[in-house]
Amino acid sequence: MTIYKDSKQRIIKLLPFLSFIQMEKYFQSASNSKGKRKEGDNIEHPIGDSSKSHKKIQNKKYKKERNDWDPKWPQTYPWLMRREDEEENPFMYCVWCEEGKVNNIFTKGCNKFKKDYLDNHIKTDTHSSIAKLRNNTNQPNIIAGFVTQLGVEKSKIITLMRNAYFCSKHNLALNIYPDLNNLVEYQIKNYDEIHYQKPPTKVLPPPLYLQTLPSTSTSSNYATYKNSKAGLNFIELFSCIIERQVIDEINKSTGWSILLDESTTITIDKHLAIISKHIVGNEPVLRYLDMINLEECDANSITKDIEIFLNAKGISFKSLFHIGSDGASVMTGKHNGVVTKLKNKNPFMTSIHCIAHRFALVGKDSANDVPYFKEYESTLKRLYSYFSRSYNRLKNLRMIQADDDDDPGLAILKLVSTRWLSLSQTVSNLHQTLNSIISSLQTDILVNDDGADLAKKLLEELDPNFILATKFLADLFGVLQRLIKAFQGDFITLSDVHYHLNSTILAIQTMFIGDDNTPPTYGKHLLEYIESNNLSISSIPNSFSQFSLSIIQNIEKRFPDSDFHYSMRIFDAQQLPLTQTLINQYGEKEIEIVGEFYGNQKTDQDGNIYEPIIDKKELKNEWIVVRQFIANFRESKFVEQWFRIFSTTDFSTLYPNISKIIHIILIIPLSNASVERVFSRQNLIKSKLRNKMKLETLYFHLNILINGPSLNSFDFEAAYNYWAQLPRSILM
Repeated sequence: MTIYKDSKQRIIKLLPFLSFIQMEKYFQSASNSKGKRKEGDNIEHPIGDSSKSHKKIQNKKYKKERNDWDPKWPQTYPWLMRREDEEENPFMYCVWCEEGKVNNIFTKGCNKFKKDYLDNHIKTDTHSSIAKLRNNTNQPNIIAGFVTQLGVEKSKIITLMRNAYFCSKHNLALNIYPDLNNLVEYQIKNYDEIHYQKPPTKVLPPPLYLQTLPSTSTSSNYATYKNSKAGLNFIELFSCIIERQVIDEINKSTGWSILLDESTTITIDKHLAIISKHIVGNEPVLRYLDMINLEECDANSITKDIEIFLNAKGISFKSLFHIGSDGASVMTGKHNGVVTKLKNKNPFMTSIHCIAHRFALVGKDSANDVPYFKEYESTLKRLYSYFSRSYNRLKNLRMIQADDDDDPGLAILKLVSTRWLSLSQTVSNLHQTLNSIISSLQTDILVNDDGADLAKKLLEELDPNFILATKFLADLFGVLQRLIKAFQGDFITLSDVHYHLNSTILAIQTMFIGDDNTPPTYGKHLLEYIESNNLSISSIPNSFSQFSLSIIQNIEKRFPDSDFHYSMRIFDAQQLPLTQTLINQYGEKEIEIVGEFYGNQKTDQDGNIYEPIIDKKELKNEWIVVRQFIANFRESKFVEQWFRIFSTTDFSTLYPNISKIIHIILIIPLSNASVERVFSRQNLIKSKLRNKMKLETLYFHLNILINGPSLNSFDFEAAYNYWAQLPRSILM
């Protein structure tokens, strides 16, 4: 099996192969075909059985076909045997192929008694390979090993496949694949009774000399497929099968979206991770597509790499409706960004800035707006540096934490600006262990070690206002963290975003700002600290309400209501008005906006014409009925609602234009969290111990890990059938 260096080679290599269902149908109908077949198909016909030869035969006098074999044939074909079925119908069999467990017409039984069939069978790769090995009488072990390889052993090959799949699915290096195979084999032998090594090993291994003695085993190691190279070939096989299914899903979907993000591996290689969001069975799914190596990281190079990738995979660019990204300038630049360049080639495409990334920027913007909280972040960084750089200081802190029953013993976290809500996680730990930190700094000052001056300075920074700010932020980030977790969902909808944002703004307004008639209620942690220290509400600094107000303002700034995307919410039944009168007028403006975007002919920058996606006049007519119809599905959320409608009614047939719009809405990639998870899994696979892993091998493992089903669900029978068609070396 060959390992290809890029995705384009893989796709080109896969094109000649039919799907398993197609192959099955092909074989069933082969005996009735007119001889039209592809080169390399594993069905056996006479050499002269072509469409031309059929035409010639039709012009000749009809010749009656033989209904039984010629008894003299075994003299020429020693492998041939005749048998009869229960109805006494005769069939011919190849005993050599039967011994090798080969799957062909002569192991199933051939009822076409033509000498051409026998001559053709001799020329097949499997039969000729067995014949050569049988003729070589000096290599009986090789013959037995090869026959076993072709046959024992389909079940054994599938067992090895499962072991390789298990390694990839659990981020295990293929170096352990041979040992895993031996373990499985050993466990099978010891299932009913214990079989010891000879001599048996009890507790300690044998002396070194005994370990180096030559093996006395007479069993052959040919074609066992138990080594790491064979394991990698199996991994490639699984990945190719999964890849074909994913591409087939995308091309069958009404449209699809692409999610992009750049990453750097442990070897400082720049890659572009690509995720697809498309429709399968009336609901959206996310599939990992590939990891492209980036030679250059400018917008022109990335755009070109994406175009080459789509062409190599055979995925339609015209059906690409949305692009999701983290909002980096190289991606979303107004004039020269990747998204802008791609939209110039497909005018129906829209760009989505990940909501989780946008919300992370809200916290940064607010910290910059209120100077006190900018300085607060600096204090957190100095605090982490103080303890992390000294073992003795950290040990002293741990001892104080252990003596305090109220301290959960949490670590001081490092503030990382590139992580979502890193400040939230840092504050969450800090407010629970703040008393122990203050006690530790006081102890360090009394001991008067080398860091006493630094401890004294830090202790001055941890004044009452700092403690109040920590309790305040613990309450505030408790509200915001629930929002960011919701935004990291793979299938969050436009209505969900609107609902969560409004709820969060209202909660912040009530708890930390108040209004003219109602003072702020504040949060649990801040109120407990004020009560336990006999402080008054007036001691709370004004900067807290300023920071809260800045959070609200930046949310509104980072999440403006786009007329186009806002209009799509009318298709959510939970957004419908409650009265029939309002329903009759609902969505008139919004349906007009959607119709104008998708219902007009457009032209790209090269002058190519894109026909309308829908008929905008029919869209309006359909909406008059549909807004009444979806009122019956108010209790369901958006994705579930439309899954039920499409699966249980004739909606797609009755309302084709709105059906297309719904599919386009379902695949909007609001969050890039799925791409971020690819990076996490990438780092688990390509670790320090596996830093020489090639990009293609990394792709194989990620494809199995992310797209592959569980070990119990994967179709290893189909994988084996595909594997049996591929050319491979006997010795592996």
